[in-house]
Amino acid sequence: MQPMPCLVEGTGQKIGSIAQPAEHWLVLLPSDRGLSTASVFAMADRLGIGRSASELEEVSARLWAVASNGVSPLEYPGLLVNDLEPAAISLMPEIGEAKDRMADAGAPFVGMTGSGPTVFGLFPTEDEARAAAGRLGEQAIVCEGGRAP
Repeated sequence: MQPMPCLVEGTGQKIGSIAQPAEHWLVLLPSDRGLSTASVFAMADRLGIGRSASELEEVSARLWAVASNGVSPLEYPGLLVNDLEPAAISLMPEIGEAKDRMADAGAPFVGMTGSGPTVFGLFPTEDEARAAAGRLGEQAIVCEGGRAP
C-alpha cells in the first residue's frame, strides 16, 4: 500500500484519504519519555473531557469540507484540535513546555500528536521549518507535510 494523505478521526478507527494538501512543513519535538495511551484516556475521563456525538459529527463535517480541498492545514487551524492535550499535559507538563518552545520558535500552529507526548509545529515553508528546528535543537525533526516519501 502506498502512503497517502488521510484524515483520521475518533480514536484512530476512522481513516479516509483526502486530496494532497498544499505545501506545509512540520517540525516534530519528540520527548525523551513515553506516555501511556491508556493513562491519557483515563485522565481524560477523570477530567470529563469529551464531546457529544453530534458535536463530533459537526466538527468532522467541517474538517472534511476544508481538508478535502487540497489546502494547507494552516488554512484551518481552528479545526485542528486534539481533545487529549489537557489530559496528556496534566500527566506530563513537559508537553506544555515543548508547545511553548515550538511557538517561541515561530510555529504558526502548534499541537500534540495522538495521545502524546510528541509536539509538532506547522510551517508554510521548508525554510521557516528548518530555521525553527535550528532554534529548537538537535532533537527537532523536519518533514514535509502530506507528502509520500
